[in-house]
Amino acid sequence: MTALEHITASCAAAPFSPEERTRALQAIEDRRAVLTAELAQLDAITAGHRAALAPEHQFRLPENASRGHE
Repeated sequence: MTALEHITASCAAAPFSPEERTRALQAIEDRRAVLTAELAQLDAITAGHRAALAPEHQFRLPENASRGHE
């Protein structure tokens, strides 16, 4: 039995009332929504960094940028 199969079997066998199972399922859906939003943010951040690394998006600093502000 895999770890995921074990989790599924444990949840199915747990002595929860229908109300408790309904609350557990709602909590899972709420958490899934948060994780989905966080993954979308990570995808956007990743895309931004990858775009910045693409050769056509490379930029050069002005020659005097390394000397500091005058």
